[in-house]
Amino acid sequence: MNTPIKIFIYAREDRASLELLRKKLNPVEQSKGFELWYDKKITGGQEWDAEIRFNLKAAPSRWTVKKEKKTKNLLTR
Repeated sequence: MNTPIKIFIYAREDRASLELLRKKLNPVEQSKGFELWYDKKITGGQEWDAEIRFNLKAAPSRWTVKKEKKTKNLLTR
């Protein structure tokens, strides 16, 4: 069996968007051999920093999930 292509996802500030993305990509992940990796996969006893660095280097694709900051329109009354 082929090793899955790892996609590193950083979503520290927006877990809800990460969960939505995971649900949408689950069928593709299963059928196309992708592995979505994010920091919740780190288990107790593992060194967080070392795991992040290892998986970041192992992933040919890196995505960042961020909340869009809304700014107040100064022209609105």
